[in-house]
Amino acid sequence: MVTLYQKNNMRLLVGRVGKDVTFTEKDGERLAIVRLVDRIGDKVDIFFKNDTSHPEHLKKHADRVEKAKVEAGKWLAVLVLMDEKNSSSATGLDFKYQGIWTFDQGTDDLGVNKPPVTIAVGYAASPKRISQDLFRVSMAERTYDRDTGEVGERWYSISFFDDDRNLNAKKAETLLSVPGRKSVPCAIRCSPVRVNVKDEKTFYNLTGYQIETMMDKPAAVEAPETIAA
Repeated sequence: MVTLYQKNNMRLLVGRVGKDVTFTEKDGERLAIVRLVDRIGDKVDIFFKNDTSHPEHLKKHADRVEKAKVEAGKWLAVLVLMDEKNSSSATGLDFKYQGIWTFDQGTDDLGVNKPPVTIAVGYAASPKRISQDLFRVSMAERTYDRDTGEVGERWYSISFFDDDRNLNAKKAETLLSVPGRKSVPCAIRCSPVRVNVKDEKTFYNLTGYQIETMMDKPAAVEAPETIAA
């Protein structure tokens, strides 16, 4: 499976839902089974289970799958527990249609903190060649203010650079500029988020390194532009 992050048996997978979700019960708890298919055709059945054994820490993963209307054809990034790369099944911990994942990388051999890994998931929009060595896209994250109940969007600017070792800008332009489309579904492994405030406006910037499109380029041309709920 296409994996954007891994630590021990925890993995972040990206792909599309291959068939309608199955709901059943196991050990008296509700269970949702989501089949994820990545861009190279690998499949894994991900089990999201309700866990009400600790009332103070309810985990209603199966109910959330239903509430979020996870269904065949939708694109997801899914955090799972998965023993082997080619396992046929995994335990679901969380999922996103779009947004930002941040993972701590711990320390290096000298005890120095490594920079966290950021994974941006969703639709890369507004592709633009800024200069000979710089290509840029924007990706949105839905936000929710618990105090006010307001739902909004936060936009991230992701820049790709060409240098003597890597042609990241060239690769990004090839993958994320699809004729006839305003956006491409993808997941991008990035630097930590850099927050800048200018003229009372807040800007969120990242440097992009690895891109995983959730479909091949011909399929991307045919895919709907609508961002999943």
